[in-house]
Amino acid sequence: IEYKNYYPNDYIALLKISEIIQPMRAKLQYDILFKTYNNTKEVFKNTLRDMISGLYSQEAGLNISRLKMELEEDKYKQALAKYDAGFIIKNELDLAKLDMDTAKVNYKNALRSQENFKRELNTFLGIGINREVENAVLPLNDNINLDEDSGAYIMSALENRTEIFQINETINIIKEQMTILEENRVNTIYQAFRKQYDGLKDSLKENELKLQKTKLDIQKEIETSYIKLLKDKNNISSLENAISNQKANYNNLLSMYNQGMVLKTDTDVLK
Repeated sequence: IEYKNYYPNDYIALLKISEIIQPMRAKLQYDILFKTYNNTKEVFKNTLRDMISGLYSQEAGLNISRLKMELEEDKYKQALAKYDAGFIIKNELDLAKLDMDTAKVNYKNALRSQENFKRELNTFLGIGINREVENAVLPLNDNINLDEDSGAYIMSALENRTEIFQINETINIIKEQMTILEENRVNTIYQAFRKQYDGLKDSLKENELKLQKTKLDIQKEIETSYIKLLKDKNNISSLENAISNQKANYNNLLSMYNQGMVLKTDTDVLK
């Protein structure tokens, strides 16, 4: 709308601020809310994925504790038979019983830990605290393909992060408002607008510095996360090699057991 022929310059500035700046501010608030909503959904999904993975870990730990308890019970029975036959002394029998009792305590602790974790998961999902959670499979990315450096991830973050978007849009709004005040020298003629203009200049500098700092913080955050991810990926490879070696050792021991060279307890321990 062309106001020049109808209103004085100061009133034109107020009309343009109302016409241009207010909608820009409203759109910024909407965009931030929308981005925050999407970010919250991603946080929820990632947290749920972590909790489901944690539940699987709890169940695996409970199963190992149960197997360990059963194994120690068998070893104690063997030790008791050896003691009754006079092959071992009382101290060795007591140690076997201690191992069995410790395994039982560890199993009970693992069971209690799993129950508490399920309650925590139920609370997170907003369902009854005693309701049994059905197994839910969330796809995990087993093949993580990383770029050669962290640059691509930094660029993506600088383009898409909500805090960067908010500061950039705030700077655009400030510049637009300053342009309106500069038209027909409103910022130099009217004291109220001069004061407002000076405040906008200060706010612009503040937001530009804030933008630089935020970019540096994000860059540092991405680089730190990237290095950690590389380390985690290397650790996974090392663990896979360790598991492969353990499987080979177990198969060798199992072959010896089939030939009658070792006890089944020995294979169970390695398993």
